[in-house]
Amino acid sequence: MSATDQNQAQVQLLGRISIRAKLRALSGLSIGGGDLYSGCSGLDQTVVRDPITREPYVPGSSLKGKMRSLTERALGLNLKEVERPQDPRQQRFIHLCGRAEDYQGSGVLPGYRGCPVCHLYGSSPRNFAVLPTRLLTRDAFLHPDSRVMLLKRTAELPFTEVKTETLVDRISAASTPRQRERVPAGAVFEASWSLACYSRGGEDLQDHKLLALFFAGLALLEDDYLGGQGSRGYGRVAFEEVQASVLQTRALSPEAAQLLEGLKGARTVAEVLKVTGNPMQKS
Repeated sequence: MSATDQNQAQVQLLGRISIRAKLRALSGLSIGGGDLYSGCSGLDQTVVRDPITREPYVPGSSLKGKMRSLTERALGLNLKEVERPQDPRQQRFIHLCGRAEDYQGSGVLPGYRGCPVCHLYGSSPRNFAVLPTRLLTRDAFLHPDSRVMLLKRTAELPFTEVKTETLVDRISAASTPRQRERVPAGAVFEASWSLACYSRGGEDLQDHKLLALFFAGLALLEDDYLGGQGSRGYGRVAFEEVQASVLQTRALSPEAAQLLEGLKGARTVAEVLKVTGNPMQKS
C-alpha cells in the first residue's frame, strides 16, 4: 500500500456542508467557450454554453480557480511558476505546498492545522501524501427567471448579447473593430458547493473552519471579476440569498453545528463573514 493509500485509509467522513447562492451578473459576463456560434456570426469571442440546452453557464472550474487564485494572493502565500511559455504574457504562478510540513501545519488559518488553501481547494504533490480535497464546486446554471428574461430581451443570439468594441493602437492610432459575446448584466445563475468535513485517526480535522476562508474567497471575487476582460468592466458579480446547511452528517462536532446555526439568518457574503470572521483581515 502506498503512502497516499495509507493516509486515505485513516480518513473518515464526518459530514458535508451544503452552500448555495444566487450568482448575479452586475455587468456583462464573458467566460470563453467553444466556437458554437463564432463561425456563423463573425464573433471574436463566444461564451461557454451547455451543449444540449445552448444556455450559457458558469463552469465550476472557473469559480473555483478564480477564488483560489485570489485567496492565494490575499494571504501572501509563496507562488511558483508552473510553466515557462514562449509568450511571457502566458506565465502562470500558483501556490502549491512543496513540503509535507507546509501542507500539514502552515498555521495560516487560526485554529486550523495545515495549509487551508491546499486542503480546501486541493493539492497534487508528487513527494508526499495528501488528504481529500474538501471543496466541491458545481457548474452554475441559469435561474429559471433569468432564462425567461434573456429569451425575451436578446435578439442576435439566444440568451446573450454582442458587444462591439474598437481596439485602438496607442502608437499608430489605427483602430480595429471586434465583437464579443457576453451574458447581459442582471442574469442570475444558481451556484452551489459542498464542503466535506473529515477526521483522521479518530481526530476531527476541524474542516468546518474552512468555511471562513471559503466565504472570504467569495468576498474577494465580488471585489474583483469573473471571466475575461475584467479591466474593461466585464465580470462584476454578487452572491445573493446565501444558504449554508448540513447535507450529510455522521459526527459533526458541536462547534460545527453551532457555527451553522449562527449562519441561518445570514443571506449575503458580508453577513456570513460577520459570523465566521474574515481570515483576510488582520486583527
